[in-house]
Amino acid sequence: MARDQRAGIGELPLVLARTAETIWCSRRTAACTWSRVARGARAWWAPGGRSPVYNDLKRQVLAYVVTKSGHSQIAYHDVGKRQRIISSHHGALGNGDSTHPTIGNAGYYVSFQTDATNLGVNALGRTGDANAKPDVYLYTDVRKITLVQSVEQKAVPLPGGGDNPSMSFYANYVVFDSPVGGDQGPHQIYMRYLGGI
Repeated sequence: MARDQRAGIGELPLVLARTAETIWCSRRTAACTWSRVARGARAWWAPGGRSPVYNDLKRQVLAYVVTKSGHSQIAYHDVGKRQRIISSHHGALGNGDSTHPTIGNAGYYVSFQTDATNLGVNALGRTGDANAKPDVYLYTDVRKITLVQSVEQKAVPLPGGGDNPSMSFYANYVVFDSPVGGDQGPHQIYMRYLGGI
């Protein structure tokens, strides 16, 4: 296995297809860094990033967790463009930790779990996640918007929130688990249909 001696970067878990990019992760710190090997040197793309997900169909997109303003945030990096923080609302970073990114539909959608209460709950920009639980959100690069998906009805987060998000490749289904009846019941799987492809 290849090793990098800088910044505590260790094992090589993933080599990206059709490119010279690599995601390096440290067992000691759980931090990951995306790098491109160019003439024997690495160009660092996501210093301090962790929990990376990658898609290279049609375009190359990476989502990962970074720490900003004292909280874990979800970063989105379309290769060749600047990193953007997608666990935000109108430029304000999430006020709680965001984790567990998943990526779909050629990188146009990213789902994640967050404790933030200041992210959007509807397309009009309203915030209002008052359940005091983690919730599942979906970012769409098509509309550049992040909205809650762990809902009991449109724009109303479930009382028990949402954990462990995932989605179908085309992002027309978002799945997560949530306790039945708030936080007292057993967890069950929810599947949210977002429309046809």
